[in-house]
Amino acid sequence: MRKYRLDRAISESIGYFGSGGASAVRIPILMYHGIRKEISGLRPYYETHTEPEVFETQMRWLSEQGYTSMSLESARRQLAGNANCEKHVVITFDDGYRDAYSTAIQ
Repeated sequence: MRKYRLDRAISESIGYFGSGGASAVRIPILMYHGIRKEISGLRPYYETHTEPEVFETQMRWLSEQGYTSMSLESARRQLAGNANCEKHVVITFDDGYRDAYSTAIQ
C-alpha cells in the first residue's frame, strides 16, 4: 500500500481550498527541506532534500519565467487585498538546516 504524507496532503488542501478553489488567484509556495547532495535514492517519493543542481535549475526557470519571490507576509497582504499576484512565488525552507543558507541563499 502506498503511503501519502499527511503534511503534503494538508499543504495541498490549504493551498487549494484556502484560496477559494481552482479559479481564485493564487501565489505558489515552494517548500524546501534541505539543499544537499546526499540524496538516498531508496524511496524518492519520501525524499525531503533537493540536490543543489536541481534547486539552481528550478530557481533559474522561475527567474526566466519572470517570477519574483516574496515573503509569506507579503503574499498574505497581497491576497487579502486582492492585488495582482501574477508571477509571484514564495520560497520557504523548514527546519533551519545550515545548507539552506550555505547552498541556497548564497
